[in-house]
Amino acid sequence: MSSHQNRNPGAFVGAANFPGSDKWAVPAEGTLFDGAYRIGRTIGVGGQGMVVEAVDEGLDRKVAIKFIRPDLLDDASVRRRFFREARAMARIDHPNVVKIHAMREWEQAPYFVMEHIQGPNLFDYVTQRGGPPLAMDEVIGLMEQLCRGVQAIHDAGALHHDLKSTNVLIGPAFRVAVTDFGLTRFMPTRQEQHYPGGTVGYVAPEYLRRETVPPEMAPRADVYSLGCLLYDLIVGRPPFYARDEKEVIHMQLNMDPVPITEYRPELRKVFDEPVLHALARDMYKRTESPAQLRDELLGARRDAKFPTAMQQRIVVVDDDPTVHVFYRRILDEALPKSEVEAFTDPAHALAHIKKQPPDLVLTDLRMPKIDGFELTAAIKRDPRTRHTQVIICTGEGGAVDWRRLQQLGAAGFLVKPVEPESLTALVRKVLPST
Repeated sequence: MSSHQNRNPGAFVGAANFPGSDKWAVPAEGTLFDGAYRIGRTIGVGGQGMVVEAVDEGLDRKVAIKFIRPDLLDDASVRRRFFREARAMARIDHPNVVKIHAMREWEQAPYFVMEHIQGPNLFDYVTQRGGPPLAMDEVIGLMEQLCRGVQAIHDAGALHHDLKSTNVLIGPAFRVAVTDFGLTRFMPTRQEQHYPGGTVGYVAPEYLRRETVPPEMAPRADVYSLGCLLYDLIVGRPPFYARDEKEVIHMQLNMDPVPITEYRPELRKVFDEPVLHALARDMYKRTESPAQLRDELLGARRDAKFPTAMQQRIVVVDDDPTVHVFYRRILDEALPKSEVEAFTDPAHALAHIKKQPPDLVLTDLRMPKIDGFELTAAIKRDPRTRHTQVIICTGEGGAVDWRRLQQLGAAGFLVKPVEPESLTALVRKVLPST
């Protein structure tokens, strides 16, 4: 995403190339590891750990396994951080955070098993989309989920401390999930002067200055990192960039970021405020939480009132008729030229969809007779409707449902209660011609 980051984060070396790997090596591809996991390819190597794909043969599901790098197994501080990372992940159960399944040890080498998210990291996703920068609605669709995930980490009593594009995964049905908790620590209980490490340009100024940080201010460091990511997605570069890391730090400590609309004058100026608020050098003047950043960003999108270019046909399927009124109001405001039809009976809806294929189907997941899985599958396997986009809005569902829906061809997934701005951002993302 930004030119000071690793431009080839997918180029990894094998365990055998690490010094000291003669003592213990990460199992080779094809190996049945610890009697349960069939090892696949290496998908990531960092400063302290490495991640491989695997299949849990007992449960018949793909997983990701993280090991300490073989050359660092004897480093006590690395082992402590490794266990701390696993404990932090275990506290959190949220669709926008990668879930941990188990923590084990094999031949004195600890490892943990995590959910496998089939999809690129944010760095690669943006590159594949032809960015940065990205369209504002796509940015909002990414950031509102990312803010939810980081807020869940904070609510669980932890701080991430290394939020950047390579530590965010984009999974099935446009799911955003935070990963890599290697620098995570639990919330402090007293004032401290602590430098957590992290990527230059994303570390909050108070930590660069070694300021005393009250415990209630500590979460704002992650907000600063989110602000840097947001700026990069919108502008195409971080708020402070130079080839020399010392110069980047000097800019962070002494300069204010240039408002995003100076780089992208086609955007409404209402977007400057939430970005600059999150990037405030003074932690006391910075956005308080990821949830507040999300609210401010969605509010700016609502106030921007972008014009709609063309008419779209949308079908709403939900067995609760009160939901129809809610969705109609949102869609009429977001896409005023569009035609919206609503059905309580999914069988009736499917017959209508096949007769007059719409551009978008917005459906519940749990419904009588035909559920959201069956409806999505029926739409996607019919040649007449296979290009129709499907978004699921449900009060029940998690990562497993998300993966299954993506395999069926769904374009998005929202958890009820659905907020108008979240639905608007996702609809505009999957219907880019609007």
